[in-house]
Amino acid sequence: MIHNIQAVRFFAALSVAFLHAAIHYFNVDGFILAPLLAPFREFGIVGVDVFFVVSGFIMWHTTHGKDTHPLSALEFFVRRAGRIFINYWPWLIISLLVVHFWQGKDISEYNYWTSITLLSGSGTRAVPVSWTLTFELMFYLGFAVCLLLPRKLSLATVVVWGVVSLVVVSPSIWLSPFVAQFSLGVALCAFIGRFGAPPLTLSLGVAVLALFCGTWFYTSGDHLVRALCFGPFGAGIIAAAIRLEEKGIVASKALVFAGNASYALYLCHIPVYIFFRTFWRSVIAYPDLMFGGMIVAAVIVSLLWFQYYEKGANEWLKGLISELFSKLKMLAVRPAQRQSKPGLAPATKQEH
Repeated sequence: MIHNIQAVRFFAALSVAFLHAAIHYFNVDGFILAPLLAPFREFGIVGVDVFFVVSGFIMWHTTHGKDTHPLSALEFFVRRAGRIFINYWPWLIISLLVVHFWQGKDISEYNYWTSITLLSGSGTRAVPVSWTLTFELMFYLGFAVCLLLPRKLSLATVVVWGVVSLVVVSPSIWLSPFVAQFSLGVALCAFIGRFGAPPLTLSLGVAVLALFCGTWFYTSGDHLVRALCFGPFGAGIIAAAIRLEEKGIVASKALVFAGNASYALYLCHIPVYIFFRTFWRSVIAYPDLMFGGMIVAAVIVSLLWFQYYEKGANEWLKGLISELFSKLKMLAVRPAQRQSKPGLAPATKQEH
């Protein structure tokens, strides 16, 4: 199941990378690839929506069989948040260096509190795509709270949360329509876990219809329409990917590896583009070559980053968190053992 999901993650990240590369491309009057890239300039954002649905799907899948102990819920959140920050902070520093030294921009304009903590707030972020990580952290926290409930009740709570986010108009990110996309991913995983993946034609039909509605009705900034259209598109693509894997059609190892590096691609592509255009200034005269070069450079950097930093950093962090929470759970068990001893003493005495 997870192999094809990783492939979906790669193409979602690539869609966002295409979006920002297309912006550079049209800024220098690109011509040959213009018909191909015009849709990405408008709708490359759909990769973010697919990411949100995938995130919800993976959360439900990976927490199957977990207990409802508060420390287990806290460990889930710390693990997830840690994976975000341990890879985000280095790219935050790299982005600031690239923008300041290569692009020559004033970096004092950024909101550093928001940029570092990823908390919701106003002002310009140093890493433009990091707004989505704020939503990820928010949903991780909300989902961790739901893990304290019985499995069926936690599912119902997440689904209700998503529905309310579509009905209630609120400036709070906790009730943003994007919440519905996470919830849709959770519900989809629960459905497939019980009934299996829907037929391939149905999943693809939903995806195509949702994408058509999105391209027809969506206007920039309309998050409700975006959630209602591109969320189901992501769900349809994910369901189709799982159905294919059930049929034995599995993504190649190379594509799965690229999917593993999708977070790195998402974080690195903008600073890589800036560095690429600044380092090789003459390429701007050849927009089509520039576009291809930026994409290839970003993919290569993301693969190298994952192989030589992210994979090892994640394993180190996983071990550190596991050790910490193992100790905390042992400490939590000891008071209960002490309380049980007085009740056992009389029975033991009578037996002897």
